[in-house]
Amino acid sequence: MTIQDIGNAAAELSKARHRNTLLDTAFVPADIDEAYALQDAITRLQPKAPAGWKLGATSTAALELLALEEPFFGPLFDTWHHVTEGDGFILPTSTLPVAVETEVVLFFKDDVRASDGEDDATLEARIRAAIAAAAPGFEIVGTRYDRGEHPEGLPLVADFGGNVATVVGKPVRFEADTVHPAHGVSLSINDKPAITGHCDMNLTGNLMAMVMWFLRHERFQARGLRAGEFLFTGTCTGITPLAVGDTACADLGSLGSIRIELAG
Repeated sequence: MTIQDIGNAAAELSKARHRNTLLDTAFVPADIDEAYALQDAITRLQPKAPAGWKLGATSTAALELLALEEPFFGPLFDTWHHVTEGDGFILPTSTLPVAVETEVVLFFKDDVRASDGEDDATLEARIRAAIAAAAPGFEIVGTRYDRGEHPEGLPLVADFGGNVATVVGKPVRFEADTVHPAHGVSLSINDKPAITGHCDMNLTGNLMAMVMWFLRHERFQARGLRAGEFLFTGTCTGITPLAVGDTACADLGSLGSIRIELAG
């Protein structure tokens, strides 16, 4: 892609997102560099800076499915971010095929960046000190690309990291044991038997290690996470299709629960 191609593709993707429609153009990134270049161009087109970030393809199964070599990240914006502290939240109907991921959401009170040569223990301690709170969250994932024609992961990286919407529940103060190894998580769709998982269900086997990977990423290290931003840390229950009229309810134990309905 030329710089002009990237600019044109970014404009089309941004329009498709704001209109909640499939993309009607054939601009597809050829490699991960083009995918992130498109993502960066889309980010610059939005009226506000990202409110937070997401991690995607954080499991071996997801990487294989999407033909990616490593997890990816993407920006999250207030326009498509929702907060609920009550019994549930009704999401606007999506015209796109979507799925739901149950996630731990971290809220940062201080800036944090990874330093060159910094050991894991030191970086993890600084990350923990920078976190104000954690909360249960749902990410609604999907893409403006036609998945039948483009099932691979590169278009997801380019297209806002495959984000359609995010919903976060009531935050709890972050303590040393707020998120612990094998912290249990369950997700039920329409009151059917729950899908179970845990907070460390990623390829590193450790939620904080996944955050460290993100902060050390060559494309993000110089920027880092900033005070006031939040991070969706990757799915704890896999990827579950969500249809119009479905209700999703997740229980994250001491982090609380969250419930949403996709409006019919």
